[in-house]
Amino acid sequence: MSILVLLSKRINSISQSLARRYSVLGAASSLTAPHSDRVGVMPPDPQSIVMTHDVEEFSARDGTRQPLLGVDRQPSTSYVRGEPWKDIDVEPMRYVDIPKILNTFVCAFANDPLYDYIEDSLKESKSRRGTRFYFQWWGRLASMTYAGQAYTVDNGEAVMFMRPPGRKRGLVERVLERISMAMATLGVSAEQQRRIEERYSKSKAAVEEAFGDRLDHMFQMAGLATHPDKQGRGYGKALMTLANAKADQLGVASYIKTSAGNVAFYESCGYVVVGRFTLGDDNPNWTRPPVALFILLRDSSAVAA
Repeated sequence: MSILVLLSKRINSISQSLARRYSVLGAASSLTAPHSDRVGVMPPDPQSIVMTHDVEEFSARDGTRQPLLGVDRQPSTSYVRGEPWKDIDVEPMRYVDIPKILNTFVCAFANDPLYDYIEDSLKESKSRRGTRFYFQWWGRLASMTYAGQAYTVDNGEAVMFMRPPGRKRGLVERVLERISMAMATLGVSAEQQRRIEERYSKSKAAVEEAFGDRLDHMFQMAGLATHPDKQGRGYGKALMTLANAKADQLGVASYIKTSAGNVAFYESCGYVVVGRFTLGDDNPNWTRPPVALFILLRDSSAVAA
């Protein structure tokens, strides 16, 4: 374990040194989730939920803050009983949040069907599995932090990743993701590798079938997780409301891939199921029912409930 701890510190050091070289690290400004009592104009949808409380867009790359286009910047302090997510602060992810976020991911996905399918072929304890997951994601999380594509609640108790259309990864992001890719190969069995490739190929085919040429112009929800101890408080809804507002600001549709247990939540955020694929249905080594995964779409004209 001492080797793993040293390796963790080394990866963290590399991530921050790369970021310091190409960007300005500092405290992230707070974002407040949209309120329903003040609706401003956010083209092309005049009914889009918008940001209030003098909200500013934060750029993790250069540390500057710029106003969101079309946002009503007048303060609003309303609170709707039964909808606590409306007053939850959402913040850009920081490098110091990464350890807590990794723990959130490990705990949130401990019983996820997809995660279980990929990892089932390895006969190892959950603690060892979590440790390996921890190191695999260090570089990827640092890359998303650098790019400003991740947001959190309570410094990592809940986290969201998103990929806007048309943006190419820079050098720092590519280096950090290479680190993650290298770590992801540690301890991977041949059976696990086949399952990873199955997931990639089937997911790619299903997404392309669902969206075709639209895919390059769509906003991708790349991930969302809330620590089990914090679930039910509206953290996920607050993060999704921010994501919806950003997609509406760009005037583009959004999509996400998820397991069956999460479909109802995303439907409550304005998404609809448009595709489905299964894993394990043609794998003789998988003796349990196939794992169903769903593709959901939210058009830019939709508004989260």
